[in-house]
Amino acid sequence: MRLTSVAVGYNIAQALVGGASPALATWLADNVALISPGFYISFIACLSVIGLCIGPDPIEEDENIEKTEPESFISYDGEDSDEDGLSFDDVCETELI
Repeated sequence: MRLTSVAVGYNIAQALVGGASPALATWLADNVALISPGFYISFIACLSVIGLCIGPDPIEEDENIEKTEPESFISYDGEDSDEDGLSFDDVCETELI
């Protein structure tokens, strides 16, 4: 849910640029020059690089935030713990048939 705006923007750009590229490349090759689709691809690549350069930097991980496992995972800290009623040996024990 939190990446919906990114997905919408990506899909709109993909539909506009990716969907129109074959028709535009054909038109350019027929009406301008055979090499002109290459210039179109180079132009789109330059726009992508400019977008990467002016975009925000990735968020660095905050060292003060404690990393914890979700409660649904069973973790083993080296000691048998009866908090959830299971020990490490119970979880890893397999029954051979």
